Amino acid sequence: RRGIAVDAGFVPYWLGSAQARMLAAASRRDAGGDPGEICAAAEADCRRAIELAPGHAEAWLLLGYVGLERANRARDRGLEADRAYQEADEAYVEALRLEPRDAEGWRTRGLLQRNWGSGKMARGEDPEENFRGAEENFSRSLEREPRDPETWRVRGELMAAWGTFRSLRREDPAERFL
Repeated sequence: RRGIAVDAGFVPYWLGSAQARMLAAASRRDAGGDPGEICAAAEADCRRAIELAPGHAEAWLLLGYVGLERANRARDRGLEADRAYQEADEAYVEALRLEPRDAEGWRTRGLLQRNWGSGKMARGEDPEENFRGAEENFSRSLEREPRDPETWRVRGELMAAWGTFRSLRREDPAERFL
């Protein structure tokens, strides 16, 4: 038998493991399976990395991403997801406190806010606070990477959802820009 010895205190190992698990979770989800167990293992890997290096922004960012996946799964199943979104948001806040220049962090936090708001809207609740947060985060991402097509795309999706919400409330969506 042969194996590779891994230093349990090597943060890049835990981050790489979490990233690999999230890829596996996405594959399972795309195949119609439940990625919950894989996401839980990825979250444990992130928490181990944070335990070893609390100031490691990438570990916090990845924990936020794992939490976003967990919250989206709960929302899609019709389960209460607000707590999961809140926990993921707290991880993003810490990641961005440690590395405020990270455009991807701002974009994915914007995705979290957009998805959280969309879930509220689907339940008949007011998503305004989350949609405003998403817009602010997308704007910060674009300040850092103005030509990022993914941020422009998800920002456009946000504007469409926000316009739908406002039209359901009988408001003029253009008022937001005045």
